[in-house]
Amino acid sequence: MTLAPTRTRMISAMTTLLQEQGYNASGVSEILEASHAPKGSLYHHFPGGKVQLAAAAVDESRQRIMHTLQTLKNSGRDPVRTIETFVNLYIRQMQTSDFAHGCPVATVTLETAASVDLLQTGARQFFDELAGFITTILSERGLEHATAATQAVIIISIIEGALILSRAQRSTQPLVTARDFITTQLRGLFEPV
Repeated sequence: MTLAPTRTRMISAMTTLLQEQGYNASGVSEILEASHAPKGSLYHHFPGGKVQLAAAAVDESRQRIMHTLQTLKNSGRDPVRTIETFVNLYIRQMQTSDFAHGCPVATVTLETAASVDLLQTGARQFFDELAGFITTILSERGLEHATAATQAVIIISIIEGALILSRAQRSTQPLVTARDFITTQLRGLFEPV
């Protein structure tokens, strides 16, 4: 079995740990063990230590999520179906991980945004890019830019809140409810009665 490069394995392990237990609960030895990395490799690849590794994991998550959204958009889905399918991916993620894997960026944000500038910057970049993407697809569908930007913030807030509720309740129902609400609201904006 060929292992991925150590740096890649460490970022992947950190992403999983952030999803499952957050930043503060993820110790250096646990990160090394989960990534099958030798001692000393953390500071070799991430001279800034655990904070720099967590920032890399947040950035990797941002890239992965944005790539997924772009792929959904490029497949010809309208904005409503793009967002609906995106929420469905979170529903499946919750089911397959037994509610252990939420949004790694949200977890880091809740724990560190007020105290760790590097992680706050990464979280802000993620949420700004996500809001920008949703604003763009809604604007391209005909919503006025300011309305689309407002809807983007509301949509992100609903999805992130539903992720928290789903984990707390160990149920996908909050995500299903959020998905259905968002879909109904957006269809109402695009197809007024």
